[in-house]
Amino acid sequence: MSSGTSLQESTSDDRRLLHYTMKITDRLAAKNFFCNILGMKILRHEEMDSGCSARCNGDFDSPWSKTMVGYGSENSFFVFELNYNYDVQGYNYGNDFSSITIYNRQAILNVRQYLDKKFIEIDNQQSIIIHSPDGHRIILIDEDVHQGNDPIQCLSLNVSNLKKSIDYYTRLLKMKINKNESNDKHVKLYYGLKTKQQTQVKTKSGFLIDNQCQLELIELQQTIDRGTGYGRKAFSCPTNDIEPIQDMIEKEGYDILISAMELGELLDLNKEKIVILSDPDGHEICFVGEENYFKGCETDPDAEKKFYKGLENKPDDPNKYAIENGNVSDPQYNTVLRATLEECRKNNMSKETIDRAIKRAIAQKDNMKQVIFEFIGPGRALCLIEVMTDNPKRAFNYLNKNAAKIGIPEIAKSGQIAEYFDQRGYACIEKSNINEEKAIELAIEINAEEVIQAIDDDGEREVWKFLGPPTFYGQMKINLTQHGYTVTSDGSEFIPKVTVPLNERDKILLKQIINMFEDLEQVEGVHTNGV
Repeated sequence: MSSGTSLQESTSDDRRLLHYTMKITDRLAAKNFFCNILGMKILRHEEMDSGCSARCNGDFDSPWSKTMVGYGSENSFFVFELNYNYDVQGYNYGNDFSSITIYNRQAILNVRQYLDKKFIEIDNQQSIIIHSPDGHRIILIDEDVHQGNDPIQCLSLNVSNLKKSIDYYTRLLKMKINKNESNDKHVKLYYGLKTKQQTQVKTKSGFLIDNQCQLELIELQQTIDRGTGYGRKAFSCPTNDIEPIQDMIEKEGYDILISAMELGELLDLNKEKIVILSDPDGHEICFVGEENYFKGCETDPDAEKKFYKGLENKPDDPNKYAIENGNVSDPQYNTVLRATLEECRKNNMSKETIDRAIKRAIAQKDNMKQVIFEFIGPGRALCLIEVMTDNPKRAFNYLNKNAAKIGIPEIAKSGQIAEYFDQRGYACIEKSNINEEKAIELAIEINAEEVIQAIDDDGEREVWKFLGPPTFYGQMKINLTQHGYTVTSDGSEFIPKVTVPLNERDKILLKQIINMFEDLEQVEGVHTNGV
């Protein structure tokens, strides 16, 4: 800092910069960018029916979702809160946000190999500057941090008057100045400790406070326009600090956007106390009591599954319907409905005609559900039978009766054998259309988890099979079609974790058994690990 700047620095070490919210317009594209390109993981995902009382999703009374992504758990790593408003088509992004700085060599390799060049601003040997699908600027440095440190090193925001902003953040919010990385045009601020190595110093609740992501303020010397796509940064602090922070900001004459309040359900014993501030340029600042927030920000092992399930909720799309008890109203689960919709689209039917067809298709499966049965085939091959039925007991007896005709001792209900399979969604295109390198690039672009070489469902054509979550095959088909490819087959299948080699006699016999079962009414498919 210049010698003419006289500021009081604080020694506050019990606060942490937690996350920054970003409003996004395409969740799949954002997931691909932050997870597949930058290498982050989905840590939590939540779906909300209406706007947040603390305006977390902005000034919108819209159903919305939030997806937390980062390089590690929220108690030790800076993360992003990706907010998606269902009823908002787009945002006006202002000049308030400058950039995020990330040290990650693998991310740079991913950018150079997989990211569309239209998102790359500058590429040199030491760094790359790129943009997210919604225009957020990311600076990637071709270095890795020490093991255990956070690759996200800095959140940079633009301000109109640097001196005034420094006074606000240091004197009032008690942030410290990193003098080694600051000058008259920009300043880097931080909470906690700055050490050469990770020392694992934590708050009483368990938040890591050393070597946190820094907050950089850059003087723009013009009015800050936050548009409608503005973000919000969040800090943790002891809950007892919330009220004093609010009192001090009010005393200084600065804005309080949301007065101290508790977030949570009526009977929730772990309500999070928050206050939302507005700095001299209108940048939003959330302080949240760390004691209960620490409990609420635990990484959810099912976060990615919840994210993909959330993709099924698209009220603005007349061909997508929310899943309700049995999934009968969603085309990805209801094969009758899916086939009906595709036929309607082919024949350019009116919306009224499509609505009537959908109601008939749903009625056909109102009481239907998927049931898995299993048996051991020739050569000790493990086999699963996928059945859609409204009466599992009757289906069980029906399968056993037919199994007895061909010498299979018993069909069992799903149990131990199912554990040897992973259920995946898939969509296929002809292998001759593209090479392996292009197939891998395409997998990332359409948000598939994996692509493999396979034989198509017709048993003849060689295809590239794109794999994803079991309910995601419909979206993969749409994505492939939008990229100009013809999907030869798609659906959900069970992929064996281990395979059993069969001799020629057992192969022939097993194929006959599978064909017999697949010809039976209500059997959706038969899956085996015999090869």
